This record gives sequence, structure tokens and C-alpha cells, in this order.
Amino acid sequence: MNKQRQSKLFFDLLARFYDWFPLGWWLRRVQKKVIAVMNPKPNAAILDIGCGTGSALKMLLDQDHKGKLVGVDFSPKMLEKARQKLGKRVLLYHADVARLPFKTGSFDFVICTEAFHHFPDPEKAMKEMMRVMKKGGKLYLADVSFIFSFKRWLFQKIEPGCVHIYSKQEFKELFQNTGFQGINQHRLGLLIVLTRGTK
Repeated sequence: MNKQRQSKLFFDLLARFYDWFPLGWWLRRVQKKVIAVMNPKPNAAILDIGCGTGSALKMLLDQDHKGKLVGVDFSPKMLEKARQKLGKRVLLYHADVARLPFKTGSFDFVICTEAFHHFPDPEKAMKEMMRVMKKGGKLYLADVSFIFSFKRWLFQKIEPGCVHIYSKQEFKELFQNTGFQGINQHRLGLLIVLTRGTK
């Protein structure tokens, strides 16, 4: 079974109780920090890649965000939970990050929290995220990143569907190779690296 198939089955299985699962609680803390750093204008168009049950998008709704809000995920079950939570105010799509169903230059911000290590083709994913951003748009990518290589190796073995755990330097190189400018990185606690870049 390939990694993408493993990921889909894993998250479809978790969807029913994901928001009450410790991992869901932890993810919401990360998303809250990312949104605080992002501080989008009220009318900004925002795309959440790997939106899961829609927690980050719900935070933006609760902040009375007026702009277009869109979520993408490859788990149908996760999207079902997101639709229950978000209603019709947010557009949700079942799609692969390597083939996003949006026109070039559609979004002011793209966010991706705790999903990138599941993407089988990281270079293509980065190019697609950049493609759908407006000129001057910003990508906020937060993902697990251990300081020690042994922990990265162990996590890759344990989590179903995990393709690769990236180091801080590897994230920086991905942003640079894709053509992002103004790249900035910092840790959100011990386990998460937030990398930002501008198109």
C-alpha cells in the first residue's frame, strides 16, 4: 500500500473523533499560533491545504473574517466533519495538493499545518501552492520537525502515511528552490517549525 493510500485510510478512520483526540487538540494550538503570526486583512482570500476537520478555518470565521475561505483535504471523512462545522460560508474541496482545482493567482494566503510530511511529491506540492497564490501572496507552512535525525526516522516509521519528516534546513531549501522570497523561520514550541515565504 502506498503512503498516500495509507494517509487517506488513517485520517478517514480518525475523522469521527479527531477533534477530541489529543492530536486534534495539539493541532488547534499550532493553528492558533500560525493565524496569529499571519494576521490577515479582513478581506484576504485564504486557502488551507490539508484542512482536516476545518479547525483553522473555524478560527478565522470566529474572528469575523470577511474574505474568501477555502479548504482542501484528501480525506472525504475529514471533509464531512469540516462541512458540519463550517456550513456554507467556507468552500471545501476533496483534492490532491499536487493538482489544486484553482486558477493561478487566486489567494492572498496559503496555510498548511501538520500535513506536509504526508505529501508524496514535495516539490510539486510547493509549486502548486505557489501557483494558486497572488503575486505578493504568502505561504505559511508549519510542520513537525525534530532536531535529532533519530527522532525524525522514528516518527516516519510510526505514523501511517508519513513520507518524510523535514529538517528546518530542508524546509528552507524547498522554499528557496520553489522561488519564494523573504523566507523566515522559527519554532512554535519544540516540535514544530513555521516557515514563511512570499511569492
